[in-house]
Amino acid sequence: MDSSITLKLEVLDYWHMGAGQGHGFAADAVLIKDQQGLPCVPGRTVKGLVRDAVRKWGALGHAEGLGLDSEAVEAQLFGEEGGRQGALAFTDAQLPEAVRYHLDQHGALKENLYRNIYSTAIDNDSGVAVSGSLRGQQVAVPATLYGTVSWLPNTLNAGDDSLLASAWIKILESALPLLAGIGVKRHRGFGRVIASVGEVNHVSV
Repeated sequence: MDSSITLKLEVLDYWHMGAGQGHGFAADAVLIKDQQGLPCVPGRTVKGLVRDAVRKWGALGHAEGLGLDSEAVEAQLFGEEGGRQGALAFTDAQLPEAVRYHLDQHGALKENLYRNIYSTAIDNDSGVAVSGSLRGQQVAVPATLYGTVSWLPNTLNAGDDSLLASAWIKILESALPLLAGIGVKRHRGFGRVIASVGEVNHVSV
């Protein structure tokens, strides 16, 4: 049976998913945007964030409660560097389709999704801003994003496949609350997020 879930990321604060580029004098670091110029989280980044949550979930001993090995679960679900492919595939996390359509019809509203914030270094002795240290960063306003996580059949051996195929959704439901933030500076108050599993789809194959 082929399965997929909707992944919901409710971002509670300003957040920055960096594109590694500047934007003239306005900002030294701008956001990753999709083809419509809207904020998003790339699928590869979503995968990394969810993997980190599952790793924390395993470290807390929850895998053993399901009769699973935490390191094996991580490798089987997300793959290994230079090794096997993971059993899960991730799409980009984006704004809801209805919101995307409305913003596409009213393009001027898109600018309301972004802010530029600034910071500077302060000299400890003088208490004065260090010359040339002013930095601007483009951030997105709080938003709720949705992506899809899909089970890829035939990526594991028969024993692993049958066990994880029935358990992976439960694993993500349990692990996602451990995902506390997204983007840069998430350990300093940016990008606080509530992550959860939304709709579950089962397609017989």
